[in-house]
Amino acid sequence: MQTLEAIGQVLWTLLITCGILLLAYWLTRRVAGQLTAKRGAGGRMEVLEQLPLGRDQKLVLARVGQKLYLLGVSPAGVSCLRTFTEDEAEPWLASEPQPGAEESAGQGLPFREALRRVLEQRSKR
Repeated sequence: MQTLEAIGQVLWTLLITCGILLLAYWLTRRVAGQLTAKRGAGGRMEVLEQLPLGRDQKLVLARVGQKLYLLGVSPAGVSCLRTFTEDEAEPWLASEPQPGAEESAGQGLPFREALRRVLEQRSKR
């Protein structure tokens, strides 16, 4: 009789523990979803282009307001490689797709071409 009571207590404890874990999981997902929705609501930060360099490494062109940042992303972290002035950023900002326009319409410069032009301008100085 005592063994049945002991087994019942263990099962009851296990059931309560599983319920608490499920509740914690659900609350965490709900809170995380609300935080990411609020974070992206401003629309002032966006990734314009990404260029894979190798396994787990890439260059990212990100815009915050009217400034462009060339970021190096690797497993070691994210590094700001270069901040572009508005004049230097003009090839990318001018090539933004207009609302309703297809990206495949051939408008604007590809990332590689725009980066090559900016680097050529810098080397001429």
